Amino acid sequence: MKPFAKTALVVLMSLSASASYAGLQEGVDSYTKGDYRPAIKEFKRLGNNGDARALRYLGLAYAEGHGVKQNDETAIFWLTEAADRDDNAARYYLGMMYTDGRGTRQNHRTAIEWWEYAADAGYAPAQASLALTHFEGRTGRRQIHKAVEWWQKSAEKGNAMAQRFLGLIYLTGKGVSRDYKLSIDWFRKSAEQGDLLAQYNLGVMLVQGKGSVQDYAEGALWLKKATLQKTAKDQSKSFQVPQGRHDYSAADKWYREAAKLAYAYVRLTDPGH
Repeated sequence: MKPFAKTALVVLMSLSASASYAGLQEGVDSYTKGDYRPAIKEFKRLGNNGDARALRYLGLAYAEGHGVKQNDETAIFWLTEAADRDDNAARYYLGMMYTDGRGTRQNHRTAIEWWEYAADAGYAPAQASLALTHFEGRTGRRQIHKAVEWWQKSAEKGNAMAQRFLGLIYLTGKGVSRDYKLSIDWFRKSAEQGDLLAQYNLGVMLVQGKGSVQDYAEGALWLKKATLQKTAKDQSKSFQVPQGRHDYSAADKWYREAAKLAYAYVRLTDPGH
């Protein structure tokens, strides 16, 4: 191929990629605003051309029932199409669908395989979910050291769920030496991203003086944030793609304890609440 022809081909491919990205972004913007029909139309157009991201969004649209009739089987189909094109986010969501038995028979082994693909590629949400499967023994036996390794990798990438679970691991001393300071540090990182359970746990630890100087005022602030956030979530009617029924299991004890303390300390510092 002549140099000019090569240059022209590169330019053409670049323009095509730019147009594809622009079209996808338009679709995502419409979808986010609740304008689903043009979004779905754009996702289908790009998906027919093999755009893995568009295929993933199309799968999520069917999972959520936005702009199309809700259909988990169809969601699985489109997510698999995206995953087969190396879309790690699609692999992550497929793992969730197989874990919850949505659109297919529940199959933890298949869910783990999809998460492993995405986790090995560095996708933080999949790393966090894979860690939880090792922690709960869904791979055959509990492997807490593997869970900690994957949570650490995910947490360092900023994943709030992984940060919260590292906080719990260091709080309880399971698989690691108990370290209240590290626990509170990880809870804080997660809480600052809006993780409700991390906010509760951080508030409880500050009130109890674990890992830091006892601080009722800051503890009450985090407990109040979590309480208000939980109230808002309870009142919300919007459907979300499920993050897995197992997501909060390891935090249940602390969640209940924090929930009891939350109202007490919030009322103590803010009687008008």
